[in-house]
Amino acid sequence: MTATVEGVSATAGDNGTGPGNWPTNGTNTVTLPAGAGAPAAGDLILLPVFVRNAGQTINDTPTYTLLSGNDVTTTSVTAEIQGKIAGSSETNPTVTDSQTASQPTGALALTIRGWSGSLNDIVIPAPNLGASATIPFPDAVAPVDDCLVLRIAMGADDNTIVTPPAGSAQVFFEITMSGSDACLAIYRQEAPAPAGPVGTANLVMSGSDPYAAWTVVVPPGGEAPASAELSGALPDLTGTLTALALATGTASGTLPALAGALDAVARAGAALAGTLPTLTGSLTAAAEGGAVLDGDLPELAGEAIAHPHATAALTGVLPVLVGEILARPPDAAPVRAHQTATATAQRTAASSVHADRTATSSMRVHFVQTSGVN
Repeated sequence: MTATVEGVSATAGDNGTGPGNWPTNGTNTVTLPAGAGAPAAGDLILLPVFVRNAGQTINDTPTYTLLSGNDVTTTSVTAEIQGKIAGSSETNPTVTDSQTASQPTGALALTIRGWSGSLNDIVIPAPNLGASATIPFPDAVAPVDDCLVLRIAMGADDNTIVTPPAGSAQVFFEITMSGSDACLAIYRQEAPAPAGPVGTANLVMSGSDPYAAWTVVVPPGGEAPASAELSGALPDLTGTLTALALATGTASGTLPALAGALDAVARAGAALAGTLPTLTGSLTAAAEGGAVLDGDLPELAGEAIAHPHATAALTGVLPVLVGEILARPPDAAPVRAHQTATATAQRTAASSVHADRTATSSMRVHFVQTSGVN
């Protein structure tokens, strides 16, 4: 799932006072996006900050982290990008800087939703700095497929846009005439970026003035990579729910009622746990490389298939179902449980049970019904 820009501040001016009113005293209180775009817990908040004066110091904003180079400066421009992962309740941040020359400070907040990882996973290479009507955005490398690409430019005059970056949609543009004039533009690449270089892009302005230009790459959601954690109550849905925990990540929580297929994969020592939903369709659970699949599996009409690989274990209470339960390691023919002394299968219902195994895996299958023992 590609991350999306869900909200943006109405202005880069102080506390919503509007275009043309960027503060000139070195202090700017940013109004966070409101309504559906208001930051929710887990959202990414990006905070671009622009001082229309060279050689200044932009102070650390409380609870925010510097994501770009510190106090990037060129003629008439000092700028940087800060950010944070939103908590359950966020207040408007106050940005401060060292300038005392009555020059404007612009800052705004972007709410990014549908992403995953940590702040270290956001890719922000060094900005391009210069002075011209054509503002070139640098290349960057997307770490995975389906990344969100943003282009952020800050200019030292009240120029207008002549030609936007190709294949991009405007997210924000504002000019100010406080002190010396300035402008701030943000674009979103319309197509999600595949893994690899995202390429350069140009923004053409109406005048030739100093600028700083960034490319920002935000990874997609839907995965919990490398020790990350995916948890919580997931929504009701119709379709397919896929939960993927990589490396030592954890996917847990109460999964939703759904009509369709549930795929849950735990790899390389990861754990997938929780209460799985009532569903109509199929349940597939694969535990690979020492991983553990644990929990109460749902009532369903169809077939439950569990694949243990290597030294994985499948444990828990399996569902009441109409159909059969199969346990199948890769590249192995079906072997009934009673034909292999080291495999154990127990059942208390009338449907058939097969336990297919290798020497390094074990399978125990428990029905919750109480009729008949084989």
